[in-house]
Amino acid sequence: MVFMISNCPEIHSNSYRICFDVSNGQKIGYIRPIWPDTYNTLPDTSFTEVYNTIIRLLLKEDKPVAQIKGYFKEINPYLLLFLNRLKQIEIEFNSYSSTDTDFEIPDTRQELLCDNSWNEFLLEKMIDLLPKAYEDFIKLPSRLKDANLKIRRIPNEIEVLKYFLKLIPIKNEIDPYFNTFIKHTTEILMGQVKLPVINVVKRTSESENFERGEPAWSPLSKCVYIRDPFIRKRLSPILLEQHFNLYYSMDQVVTGVKGIL
Repeated sequence: MVFMISNCPEIHSNSYRICFDVSNGQKIGYIRPIWPDTYNTLPDTSFTEVYNTIIRLLLKEDKPVAQIKGYFKEINPYLLLFLNRLKQIEIEFNSYSSTDTDFEIPDTRQELLCDNSWNEFLLEKMIDLLPKAYEDFIKLPSRLKDANLKIRRIPNEIEVLKYFLKLIPIKNEIDPYFNTFIKHTTEILMGQVKLPVINVVKRTSESENFERGEPAWSPLSKCVYIRDPFIRKRLSPILLEQHFNLYYSMDQVVTGVKGIL
């Protein structure tokens, strides 16, 4: 909220001095600290003798000073982030990704900034996130089994797939700004995701009756889901495969994720 009243807040802590500048045109001033080569000395140096950390807010020209002073009187000291017992801050990255960061937002923090080069860059990098997540999801059952963890029950491949499918956002389900991300991500997943399909092991007679084996996995382009029981009865999995080279998706996968598929 400090950016509502200042374009360049400064933090002076002992011999360290940083600032955040949202008016220098580099687009990421809200989140990237700047270590200035030169800085304006504090007007009252007696502050540094009492406080180890000082925050200086250079007010925007269009902000009424009297109103701002009233805001500061309402601040509860317990809300301050800089604790006098804080000795060290450590940040650990298990893996680095260009998307481990934030989108730029306006002062109100109620929406994303459109036509923003930084946000557009992040949006482009996000497209690979769900395809990479899919590769990790399908390996999860075997990884949990190999880890010898004390888990009551390890989810099977079909359950893990359903968890993943529920993560895929639907167009206009979230901020419309992400519609292009959803479109491009879905196009990639269409050629990547495989669904479990009804696997016919043999006919039980000369009719279209059949026995099911363990589920087979097929690309989305070869999967069919028909809700009408009459059509499903007449168009058996055997006929569907023989004449159209297509397969029925298993009901337990489609149930609960119909909006996505």
